[in-house]
Amino acid sequence: MILECITPSKYFAGSCYTYMKYLPATSWEGAYNNCLALPMTKDARLLVIDSVAEYHFVERELIGPKSGSDSVSVYVGLRKVNSKS
Repeated sequence: MILECITPSKYFAGSCYTYMKYLPATSWEGAYNNCLALPMTKDARLLVIDSVAEYHFVERELIGPKSGSDSVSVYVGLRKVNSKS
């Protein structure tokens, strides 16, 4: 079964991706809370890039078209991979 994404979201590798132009945030916490509050989605969260292919998709399909002459700021989710150095 292929997941259907709500417009203007874009599908990649089993997930829907959206650049939230109309719900801007001034902090990571604000962006995180915006995701949690989206009424038409379930399990929305900030992006965590897991592969080079996913990075290229995000750059090409979401961030690239938004840049132009304007500055583009995005918030991504972070996760701790290893607690020891």
